[in-house]
Amino acid sequence: GAEDFLRQPVRPEILCARINTSIRRNTRLQVSNPLTGLPGAVYIEEQTIRRLAANRPLALCYVDIDYFKAYNDKYGYRRGDNVIRILATILNEGVSLFGAPGDFVGHVGGDDFVIILDSARVAPVCEYVTKSFDILIPFQYDEEDQEAGYIHSRSRQGEEMHFPIMTVAIGVVSNESRPIESYLQLTELAAEMKE
Repeated sequence: GAEDFLRQPVRPEILCARINTSIRRNTRLQVSNPLTGLPGAVYIEEQTIRRLAANRPLALCYVDIDYFKAYNDKYGYRRGDNVIRILATILNEGVSLFGAPGDFVGHVGGDDFVIILDSARVAPVCEYVTKSFDILIPFQYDEEDQEAGYIHSRSRQGEEMHFPIMTVAIGVVSNESRPIESYLQLTELAAEMKE
């Protein structure tokens, strides 16, 4: 049942590093989203606060799926969860291909994600995410809905409506052109930009 082991004799600095790594790994596992395995809100906040405190330039990209609720209502949670996993994979790929070491993808919950990157990497990462999503997501619909370009579902007010094929929205906030004092300010601005 052991997750790690050391052979004797062990240097104190190696022991300390291994213990700290184990603590960080366990913390990450406790705050990860079970659906995607991505770090959750607690870890996202910790990463953001650390970067703001270090006065490092950063861009926070708030990612959300448009028309996801209508899709979930029509096709069910299992297929909705698959869409969320697809987006998580696309986000990870985008950051791996076009991001820099230390760039970060987190899953706030539901269809809400966060990417934290260097500002210079925002355009290529976001372009990859939106194009990949637009290519892959129509295949998550039944053929008749793909052909129509929309689905029939009910709005939050209960009225029957046509909802287009899902798209991804990304709101980006950076501390390059204006100072950002707190994590709360950053997330509020990102949500506003996404809208």
